[in-house]
Amino acid sequence: MASTSSGSVSQLSVRSYEAGDEQAALDLIDADRLPGQPPTSAAMLAEALAGRSPVDGSRWADLDGLVTR
Repeated sequence: MASTSSGSVSQLSVRSYEAGDEQAALDLIDADRLPGQPPTSAAMLAEALAGRSPVDGSRWADLDGLVTR
């Protein structure tokens, strides 16, 4: 169940990420990026799914048991 800002309740269905979800995930990420940021690439998504970040990798290393499903 998910709650909206208007206070109404809606159903939310969640499932594990699958390889066929790549384009939808890229579109969703790009829709939330700030103006001026480069579009998200498939390689960037792959790095995030693997739990790696070329920008702030030291912060990611502190996370125990990072799992993407």
